[in-house]
Amino acid sequence: MYAHCDSPGDAKAAFDALEQRNLYSWTGLVAAFAISGQSKETLRALERMRQDGVRPDAVTFITALGSCGDPESLRDGIRIHQMVVDSRLEIDPKVSNALLNMYKKCGSLSHAKRVFAKMERTRNVISWSIMAGAHALHGNVWEALRHFRFMLLLGIKATKSAMVTILSACSSPALVQDGRMIHSCIALSGFESELLVANAVMTMYGRCGAVEEARKVFDAMDEALRDVVSWNIMLSTYVHNDRGKDAIQLYQRMQLRPDKVTYVSLLSACSSAEDVGLGRVLHKQIVNDELEKNVIVGNALVSMYAKCGSHTEARAVFDKMEQRSIISWTTIISAYVRRRLVAEACHLFQQMLELEKNGSSQRVKPDALAFVTILNACADVSALEQGKMVSEQAASCGLSSDKAVGTAVVNLYGKCGEIEEARRIFDAVCSRPDVQLWNAMIAVYAQFGQSHEALKLFWRMEMEGVRPDSFSFVSILLACSHTGLEDQGKSYFTSMTTEYRNVTRTIQHFGCVADLLGRGGRLKEAEEFLEKLPVKPDAVAWTSLLAACRNHRDLKRAKEVANKLLRLEPRCATGYVALSNIYAELQKWHAVAKVRKFMAEQGVKKERGVSTIEIGKYMHDFATGDDAHPRNREIREELAKLHSQMKECGYVPDTKMVLHFVDEQEKERLLFSHSERLAIALGLISTPLGTPLRVTKNLRVCSDCHTATKLISKIAGRKIVVRDPTRFHLFKDGKCSCQDYW
Repeated sequence: MYAHCDSPGDAKAAFDALEQRNLYSWTGLVAAFAISGQSKETLRALERMRQDGVRPDAVTFITALGSCGDPESLRDGIRIHQMVVDSRLEIDPKVSNALLNMYKKCGSLSHAKRVFAKMERTRNVISWSIMAGAHALHGNVWEALRHFRFMLLLGIKATKSAMVTILSACSSPALVQDGRMIHSCIALSGFESELLVANAVMTMYGRCGAVEEARKVFDAMDEALRDVVSWNIMLSTYVHNDRGKDAIQLYQRMQLRPDKVTYVSLLSACSSAEDVGLGRVLHKQIVNDELEKNVIVGNALVSMYAKCGSHTEARAVFDKMEQRSIISWTTIISAYVRRRLVAEACHLFQQMLELEKNGSSQRVKPDALAFVTILNACADVSALEQGKMVSEQAASCGLSSDKAVGTAVVNLYGKCGEIEEARRIFDAVCSRPDVQLWNAMIAVYAQFGQSHEALKLFWRMEMEGVRPDSFSFVSILLACSHTGLEDQGKSYFTSMTTEYRNVTRTIQHFGCVADLLGRGGRLKEAEEFLEKLPVKPDAVAWTSLLAACRNHRDLKRAKEVANKLLRLEPRCATGYVALSNIYAELQKWHAVAKVRKFMAEQGVKKERGVSTIEIGKYMHDFATGDDAHPRNREIREELAKLHSQMKECGYVPDTKMVLHFVDEQEKERLLFSHSERLAIALGLISTPLGTPLRVTKNLRVCSDCHTATKLISKIAGRKIVVRDPTRFHLFKDGKCSCQDYW
């Protein structure tokens, strides 16, 4: 009785009071300790039992093995196993299965495999199921599936528990077919209607990216059967597959009371849909449900407001949090960096470090993930000085040799145009194979058009035994695209299905090939390539082809591609702007006005060109034609001086870049006010002679600004890095790293 009431102390007292003890009373004492998970006391009871001359039987050992359920109790489990061997009970299939299960729970796959190997003649459905589940739990997905298939060949039906465990291991698109096979077995076994099983099937489809199949399972569930976990799984499936709006629509049907997991998923959906209004409504519900003090929910609120562009509301939530984790600090600091409020981000970062240094009760110890997140945020906005400070702090925390931190630092210097420094750090950290680190350095070379360096590094990576992954090929294809290596790029693309079968070709790879062909002027081939794809091309692929059509002056094809893009995404501003620009180049101003009027009626807005430059601890934003900067007069004077010097060097404004129905003088004035020129001018008047300038622009650099920046780099004697969505440009001594091919 005491054993089953989880009261081992009372059970021991009752046992000690017995005048005579037999196998059953000793097994009862063992059970008391085993049920409460006290493996050491269980082991002592077994040893006392043997000293008392009572021989444990199979039931005793099976009961005792149940006390070992985590890695810390593995040594006790091994000692109990030795007692089993000494008692010659290892051949008992029930005892062997208990040993298998114990080693599975204790995390020792090697011991489990040795037990399983000795069971060649006594294996049963439980043995196979435990072993398949053990492989799944240890991440050996293919081995788990091999065991599962072998069971099917032998006509053995896996247990429900085993099928659920193996399902949990199917967590990527490459494993969706295996997941479907297991789902079929579950359906044939009649387990599909059980809540736990249905939830596991949904989870599998969600992780594999099969959203519609997950939804079918959800819809097939009896409404009374669904619990909050079922709803949470479907919501998170939508969120993790970038379908935030679908998650929001599903939530509106939910009749159950949301829990913290529900709110975290919904807040993430608000972030992806940029629906701050619903986020505020959820925030009120969270307060009403008294969940605002939960750290995970608080972090989700901070993240939602930050990603929706409201850093003030994010900060308000952060300031009210009674307990903050490292994720809380990382999220709010990254929010400030992405809003280009670098000084405030620096202050928060130092505040976090001071709390740790002073031993405050609110202290958090920055980990590698925190540094990586902040470094990547700095890299995204080219905040090199802030990034340097963060990387120095990472080194002082003993993380200089951490691969993830090293990769983030390489990414930081690369995106800020410091290629030599990025390579120095890469060489210092690259002591062990790590594909992400290699990918980061290859990407740096690819982004700056140094294709030969990228290809050399790719070859060296293979020679050192590092297997390329999907991202490796994206960078290599971009490197070939940015320097016109069309045939070489196609060769690498083909090799993905011959030499590198472990790498799945994705829409990103297909888009890179279309971009490669388009930049090289092979527009018809690029269009046919996209039309014949086994998957539907996305907007990015059509947009890159559209840009290539315009660059190569194939306006007829550009118009056709723009219409295809708009059929795919009817509210895509890029498609309308491209059509408008095509009509402008053809001098069809009536058609231009018609397109712009339609955009206004549909509420489609053209993205405004914005350029950003880091000066000290501050980021400065400029829109095209901007005159709001406090130093606007000095900026305009600097630009006028540069304009005069450029003309002396032979500069002729490329006014065809201005697609407005105005005279040549006005076109020249409009070019003069492009956002990157305003940012460069501020950099020139705000920094010492020779200081490199780093500008980030949200739209593609026009050909006239490209020519102008080359001349400015020569006149001012500056290295100027301009980063736009298509590539990085390093201007120096009147030349650009892209060699005018972009």
